[in-house]
Amino acid sequence: MTLSPDISLATLKLDLIQWLAQVEDLEVLEQIQALREQSQATEKEIVTPPYYEEKSSYTVEDIQAIADKFPAEKAWTYQDLQTYFPQNLKIKVEILNNQLLIMPSPSFIHQKISSDLSFEMKSFIRANKLGELLTAPMDVLFDENNVEQPDILFIAVSRYEIIQENVINGSPTLVVEIMSHANKKKEREAKHDLYEKHGVEEYWTIYPKKRAVKVEVLEEGKYKVFSEGKKSGIIQSAVLKGFEIKIEELMPEKA
Repeated sequence: MTLSPDISLATLKLDLIQWLAQVEDLEVLEQIQALREQSQATEKEIVTPPYYEEKSSYTVEDIQAIADKFPAEKAWTYQDLQTYFPQNLKIKVEILNNQLLIMPSPSFIHQKISSDLSFEMKSFIRANKLGELLTAPMDVLFDENNVEQPDILFIAVSRYEIIQENVINGSPTLVVEIMSHANKKKEREAKHDLYEKHGVEEYWTIYPKKRAVKVEVLEEGKYKVFSEGKKSGIIQSAVLKGFEIKIEELMPEKA
């Protein structure tokens, strides 16, 4: 098909349609369809401002509405959080292996455990001048594809360089995650691997329904159980040497 300098767009489209009608090569047709689908996906991913309505506070549904503007298979990054979402959210929004996680509001027992444990830990940390303890929501940037908001995180004095104004840029020394029904097994395993890979020295997992606590510490790059218990017993920390807490004091019988 020879193109004239004066050819109109309408004529070009007509010629192209006629040419496509004569194509019998299945491989060529498949390539054309793939290009069409790629173009459509790209068009959907181009989201223009305003990305959201300015509010004093946002619900989980508000944040989900923003996410729904993008393809379901989108590979999310930390830059996307900075570009498309309101800042300083009280809702937990995480990125785990490029997957966006919008967490529902925590339960009463979740908040009680977080508050009680963080109070005990913070008191111990301050008394011994060990570092800083923070609670969610606080972004922890492990890499561009993984942004977590652990329920509790501790940063030792030797790691203060990772503390920035709006983000913890690097691995905390200790992380606590309080599990709920919203935390699927696949997600729990992925977080475990992420913290292990990025060198979080101590990882606490708390299961309110089971009234169980497990503390793991890094040994030669792999997590090993340091302290654990269910329903009763004393849980100890390796990183916060000398810190311990009773399970029955941390969690009531009916969690």
